[in-house]
Amino acid sequence: MKRLTLRQAFALAAVACCTLSSNAFAAFLNYGDFGPDPAPAYTMYLDVRESSGTDPVPPESRYNAPNLVGDSLLFTPSQFVAQAYLPLGQGDIIDVQMNTTIMALEENNVVAGGYSGITINEWGSYSFMGAGTSATAVRAALAVGVTILEVDGVPVPNPGSPQWKLTVSDTFDANAASDPDDGLWNNQVFIDFTAAIANLNPQFGVTKAAIVADNRLLALSESNPVTISFIDKKGFDIVPVTVPNPDFQVIPEPATAVMLLALVAGAAGLRRFA
Repeated sequence: MKRLTLRQAFALAAVACCTLSSNAFAAFLNYGDFGPDPAPAYTMYLDVRESSGTDPVPPESRYNAPNLVGDSLLFTPSQFVAQAYLPLGQGDIIDVQMNTTIMALEENNVVAGGYSGITINEWGSYSFMGAGTSATAVRAALAVGVTILEVDGVPVPNPGSPQWKLTVSDTFDANAASDPDDGLWNNQVFIDFTAAIANLNPQFGVTKAAIVADNRLLALSESNPVTISFIDKKGFDIVPVTVPNPDFQVIPEPATAVMLLALVAGAAGLRRFA
């Protein structure tokens, strides 16, 4: 966690939605791979990891390990907090990045479906104490970059082309002079794939994409009058817009197939002796 002077905090806040990089920070916390859940879900999240520009190395866990719910990935952070008051300094900033690759299930070169877009939501709460001015403030900034890698199970042409790189952002701001002392906040972005892949005439849409989400929480306080500001993140989720393939069928594993054949044969034998 990085403590800042008021001047430093405002300078960093001004560039909260900065250029995204998949390797912005050196140290990672890797949560592994998730999915797919049972049908009709078909989404996998690969190499889910977080990194930080403000935490020590190795970084603290801010997002916490996620849960897969159908095609969506849900995080429930418990230590994603920025707070500012005089003994700790007048500014506090938490800067954390989440990386993953979203991918649709595929069997025998047939995809289970694709995605026409992705919605990313985050939410939390904030508080102010003291007779503060607009300089007692909080901010939550979300910047998301998505790189399209495959469409309908086929790698995109010219994968380094800017047309496959999409960026969006959203920011919440509140201050003690014009907002309630206690409140809830949320940011939401939608990444629409349709225009970017239209020239490929997709049947189901994007089937693999790299996601980079940069999250910053900022809290600012004053020394005269003495004030306290606090902001936390309570939730973060990735919700893809799915376009299922109605003809897709999951092929059973060999051991499962043998078991099913044995059950069918056993049932046939019971009918003969009934």
